[in-house]
Amino acid sequence: MKTMMPAAQLFSIEDMNQAADALGVDVTTMNGGQFSNLMNSIMVEDEAIIDVGMSNVRFFIDGLRKFSNSCQEFDYYFIPLTPEKRCQAEAAETINTLLEIGVDPARIRPIFNKIPATFFSFDQFASFVSYMKKHTKVETDFRWAVEENPAFEMLSRQELSLASVVADTRDYKSEAKAIVMKSRTEGLELDARKVEELTSMHTLRMCCVPLLEKLT
Repeated sequence: MKTMMPAAQLFSIEDMNQAADALGVDVTTMNGGQFSNLMNSIMVEDEAIIDVGMSNVRFFIDGLRKFSNSCQEFDYYFIPLTPEKRCQAEAAETINTLLEIGVDPARIRPIFNKIPATFFSFDQFASFVSYMKKHTKVETDFRWAVEENPAFEMLSRQELSLASVVADTRDYKSEAKAIVMKSRTEGLELDARKVEELTSMHTLRMCCVPLLEKLT
């Protein structure tokens, strides 16, 4: 989402999970008990993204309850869910709670997350979709799906952002090949670690380019 809203200030409400700064993105980190601080901060922002970790969802919702009309300060609520039944049940519970405290159904967007690129059927979400249609006015759309991609883990491990990797024009492949060729022709010991670093960056970009295209 940060890629689609580059000017937005990112706030991470996290305790246990890995925050977005591990992806090389500037982020303001808070805990679930700092809801008033969060509200003070977003009041002066034209655009903001609030990333609420699973361990802090109940604290965030509690804040929405305690601060009058605070739920109206957020344009959309993106609720991720995976094919696991437990995750779908938790997503449905979160959505029901948001509706109870006055969030407009049109502002709630279930995001189908970690979807395998092949051999997958959205029928695995049939119960969730049926429940949303029967008991709520929340729209579900399988176009709001995020496929599994090794780029996410690779970006986190190297503390890089998606946008920065795609924008990087350095020819890592040629550099790696040059090191290997020099080692072979001159009989030098190969710097395998350097070669791996360079080839890994090239591979990472190969993952990131199509991912960015899908997200934008």
